[in-house]
Amino acid sequence: MRTFQRRLEQEGLTYQRLVDQVRFQAAAELLGNRSVKMIEIALELGYSDAAHFTRAFRRWTGVEPSEFRRLCLKGSGTAFLTDSGHAEGHQDPGH
Repeated sequence: MRTFQRRLEQEGLTYQRLVDQVRFQAAAELLGNRSVKMIEIALELGYSDAAHFTRAFRRWTGVEPSEFRRLCLKGSGTAFLTDSGHAEGHQDPGH
């Protein structure tokens, strides 16, 4: 475990930040599918309810998941993401 923590540290990451980044990427993909309900996304990502997921997503991107979904389905949702998959103009997931 210590080796893993050291390697994360070398990459400028923490375990929580890594988890948040993976969750964000999965959420962005799931939000692109209109048939997947918000509660299903929340549970899939390990949140106990949609409200906790919504707060985390808003922290990562600055917008509600429903707004992100609307923009994704219009084709502009990827404007929130940088090349590294982080939310543009907002805190990186995990901060």
